[in-house]
Amino acid sequence: ANKKIEELDTRRQTISKAIADLSVETISPQQIKKLSYYLDNLYTDALKKRDTMVSIANEYNKKFICIEPYCDKLTKYLRSYFKVESIMT
Repeated sequence: ANKKIEELDTRRQTISKAIADLSVETISPQQIKKLSYYLDNLYTDALKKRDTMVSIANEYNKKFICIEPYCDKLTKYLRSYFKVESIMT
């Protein structure tokens, strides 16, 4: 158990040092600009895809009608010919 703790602690220290070594100065302004551009485009593309999926779902849902009123009418019709209570006992 102690060996595993030591391994994890060493790994934590290595990662902490790597994070500490990273600083804003290591990234050039051009790289920041390029990264910002890519992130903006990624976000814009994601929004477009989301909007497209929403519009597809809306169109899909328009194709179907609400069947509840028909179900109620069918239930009343069937009950007029069959006694539901006799079927359930």
